[in-house]
Amino acid sequence: MLSGEKFNMGLDAVELIMGWEKAFGMEITDDEAVTLQTPQMVINLFSAKLGASKTSVGVCPTMRVYYCVRQAIHQVTGLQCREIKLNSNLRNLLPKRNFQETLSEVFSALNLQKPRSFGVGVDMFFKPLTVKDLVNWITAHYPGHFMSKEELWTVWQVSSIVRAVIRDVTGVTHFNDAHDFYHIGIN
Repeated sequence: MLSGEKFNMGLDAVELIMGWEKAFGMEITDDEAVTLQTPQMVINLFSAKLGASKTSVGVCPTMRVYYCVRQAIHQVTGLQCREIKLNSNLRNLLPKRNFQETLSEVFSALNLQKPRSFGVGVDMFFKPLTVKDLVNWITAHYPGHFMSKEELWTVWQVSSIVRAVIRDVTGVTHFNDAHDFYHIGIN
């Protein structure tokens, strides 16, 4: 069920495809792309491509990233892990004077390069940037980065990442995997 958010098929569809390709490190062919009408179809496609297990749940990708982000913030700032909660405002956790520099250090501690676009822009003046925002963004962009090479994907993990990319690209937060993209708001 939607909460009134809408987005357009044109650019959003291209950005979704690119987001999923980046997240999973594999290409979606043009022939595959035209058949993808629901989030469930995307989940099925990547589950098949990754040989994802249907029988086990696996580690929650978002929770894994949260623990890594929390440890990185602790390492960079010296804050106790118990002080770093999902709803914590990053501007209150990181030094205000060197916010962007410290945020870069957090990305570095995660062995990720801080993108130019993260943490800046018009939205930053109207909405606090929380630890949860950072975790969700990293989960959508670098999910495999936090998995061991031996670890196998599960269908549940694939579905978590497919949804994370949809939320990241479109801003739509309430949808059903069975809804076609038109009903989600891509038209």
